[in-house]
Amino acid sequence: MPQIKEFIAQRKRDKLKKPRTYIDIVIYRENQNETAQLVEAAAGLNIDAVVLHRVFDIQRANPDTGYISIQEEKALFRGIKKIARDLKIKLYLAPEPSVPCRAVKYGLFVTSGGKISPCPFFPEFIMGDAFNGDLQEVITSQRYKQFVKDMRGHPVCGRCPLGSVNGSFYESMALCPVLGTGGR
Repeated sequence: MPQIKEFIAQRKRDKLKKPRTYIDIVIYRENQNETAQLVEAAAGLNIDAVVLHRVFDIQRANPDTGYISIQEEKALFRGIKKIARDLKIKLYLAPEPSVPCRAVKYGLFVTSGGKISPCPFFPEFIMGDAFNGDLQEVITSQRYKQFVKDMRGHPVCGRCPLGSVNGSFYESMALCPVLGTGGR
């Protein structure tokens, strides 16, 4: 958390609006009761927004991880929306699932340790280190461009609901001019 606080403080000192900061929360049975506290913590850190999405590729994550029901999700989202509204933090709810995943065309994911990955489902697929200033290098690298080009055929990416074409999150956040509109 100290790195996040410092990043946001530096952005404020420099009077910058970008890059924006987001807390991305994967919702599943075992953490659904912690989601409200994560949203509150994000608001306390002055994070720009919280993104909620469903657990995906459950066997890869942990075979013991469980989905929450539609009714549980609706109740959770009602409560989280109220918290976000009260704390005045932007909230992006998980969109209805659709394919193919397009999240990597609109953003990168940085672990708490600063490791850059194209997707939170591939934390082991490290493309650089944000703490070493590798962000621009990653998004212009041939490796990243090839990943984006090939993701439709990827066994996980080709069916991922995170970057739903029906959702507005990734299409509305212009994280970086280099990423642009993702080739559309």
